[in-house]
Amino acid sequence: MLKRFYFLGLIISIFGFLLFIGCEKKGTESKPDFTIKITPLSRTVAQGDSTNFSVKILPIQGFNSDVHLSLSGLPQGGSAIFEDNILSPSDSTLLWIKTTPSIAVGTDTMTLTASGGGKSHSSNLSLNVVLKISELTLYFKKMGENRTLSDSAGTFVSQESILDTSFIWKGFFMNQSFSFDTAYIFLFFYFYRDTTYPVATLHMKIQSGNQIHYDADVHTLPEGITGGSDTFDTLRVVFPSTKTFYSGEEIKITLRAQGYTSCIFKYGGPPYDSYVRFY
Repeated sequence: MLKRFYFLGLIISIFGFLLFIGCEKKGTESKPDFTIKITPLSRTVAQGDSTNFSVKILPIQGFNSDVHLSLSGLPQGGSAIFEDNILSPSDSTLLWIKTTPSIAVGTDTMTLTASGGGKSHSSNLSLNVVLKISELTLYFKKMGENRTLSDSAGTFVSQESILDTSFIWKGFFMNQSFSFDTAYIFLFFYFYRDTTYPVATLHMKIQSGNQIHYDADVHTLPEGITGGSDTFDTLRVVFPSTKTFYSGEEIKITLRAQGYTSCIFKYGGPPYDSYVRFY
């Protein structure tokens, strides 16, 4: 009799334990839900221009309800348009932000909210508005005694120019797209001519990304001029068609001297700063 009670109690204990585990598992199971994926989380746009963000709904545990999108926190002078503000699970859309020319310069944080199927989630994204430029001037400046040339946005790395030496000034990244059809080149340098060359030249190449916009001689000295004095050189280049530096592209300018024993650029502030201006 005692054995029967023992086995009965054992069976009840096992059954109770299994029932407890089942209930606990049921209570911790994930319910259908979704997350928001925004790419990228930050954009830079010039005054008066437009930009976009990609928005995608990622379902969890079989979530299958439509999701409604909305945006709050837009700066004054900005407007938002979803290509589609109702998304099914796994769908994506573009959120376009359009700005006016008078929108304030600065960074604003916006909030995108997605709601559907009894669930609601939000995610922050930022918009960085920069001043719209009408011309772009790139300066070549010298720092220190190692003849490293620099600008606040990049570096022009070399020692002083000698025969067949190339300088590459780089590291200037565009924060907006900029179109131009004219370049004004101003160079101020001190040189010594190599008389073994019939012609001494200074060559310039301007490129952004994989596009070469200019590749030609900007200064030429005929035979008989030996140099040894300060030289101002200006050149206005009008392009046959409009050129564009695109947002995010790096601008590189290469200067190559040939036919000089030395060609030293002069620096130290106006009017001695060499530069290239695009407009």
